[in-house]
Amino acid sequence: MNTVSLLISVGNRRVDDILRGVIGIFESVFPNRIRGYYLTGSYTDGTAVPASDIDVDILFIDNFISLEENEKAQQTSQNCSLMSPIPLELNLYSEGQALRLGFPTLKFASILLYGEDVRDEIRLIPLDWYRRAAMHVPYRFYSRIRGKPECLVFPLNYPDPEGQFYGYDKRKARDAVGTLRPGTKEIINCVGKSALAIIAFKANIYVNDKNDCLKQYRTRINDEWTDLIQDVYAKCRRTWEYCVPEDTDDRKQLKNICERTLAFENYFLSLYKEFLLGELENVKVNSLWLSVTEAVGHIGFCEQRLRQKIENGEIQSAIAHGEQLVLLEKADRIWAAKALGKVIYCDSEVVAALQALENDENEELRHAATESLRKIQRVTRSNQ
Repeated sequence: MNTVSLLISVGNRRVDDILRGVIGIFESVFPNRIRGYYLTGSYTDGTAVPASDIDVDILFIDNFISLEENEKAQQTSQNCSLMSPIPLELNLYSEGQALRLGFPTLKFASILLYGEDVRDEIRLIPLDWYRRAAMHVPYRFYSRIRGKPECLVFPLNYPDPEGQFYGYDKRKARDAVGTLRPGTKEIINCVGKSALAIIAFKANIYVNDKNDCLKQYRTRINDEWTDLIQDVYAKCRRTWEYCVPEDTDDRKQLKNICERTLAFENYFLSLYKEFLLGELENVKVNSLWLSVTEAVGHIGFCEQRLRQKIENGEIQSAIAHGEQLVLLEKADRIWAAKALGKVIYCDSEVVAALQALENDENEELRHAATESLRKIQRVTRSNQ
């Protein structure tokens, strides 16, 4: 096999070699199956630091041939990440998925490394779906820094109340000489993903990348949290290069940022509750065409039950771009009902909203509401 030649260098030979290696591995494992490899993140604009991840979107031709190919691609991605001396973030998409539900970062903030450029053909994800998806993202980062418990209870406490930086420094980062040190990446994720969601929720616009997020928040939102978002990007990312600083004054600043991060997380979760209740109260039929993978991964449908419903004709299905899609009625409400079992708000307003769905005609919505109520009741009893 010929050595992979990148269409563009990132200006760092080590990173270029890793990119060539990743592309070479995927081309060997999946010959003639990948349309293109797109670089995203800080290596696209020269803002990368030693602890920066290498972010690559890998676009498969048409659609994944089978679940087995999808799983094989995920495993190959994990193996590449294990071998890389620099953290790798490989995002795997099918061309059908990208053409059907385009992503702003891929379309507007990426660089083609290898393969064929199809970005002009990608349409943006519908704004209402983008807004909805963005609002559900921060939970994953709040949960991860807190050890992925079954659910989070509002208001949140620190990941580690006894820690010097309250547990926000758990994830390691590599400094300029290659030493692993306590890092600030989780702060950046928790604050950045929340800021992006707030922009989508309140301003109803797309956000391309981290730099665009800060710009849009300052322009469109500009509230009491703007300074925190600015400090996180300026200090945690650029000045301290993702590592916990050693200087005494800098450490005091970081501790203050961590304290404000918890307050910002709880502010976002108050908005999240407003958003979720709004989703539940939306009684108009809002059906979504999703792939089986999206239905299972994003909304949490049971794959076996979903496929059985497709076979029985209980759920409408169709083929688009060679990909099987399913039409899910009330998908947004189901997603919201499930989310209220992941973030627990122990108040009567949430309980009443879920109870109102227990007799809904949609089986999935009834099931989601009942399960979330059960979790709320369990948490309430344990707090008494």
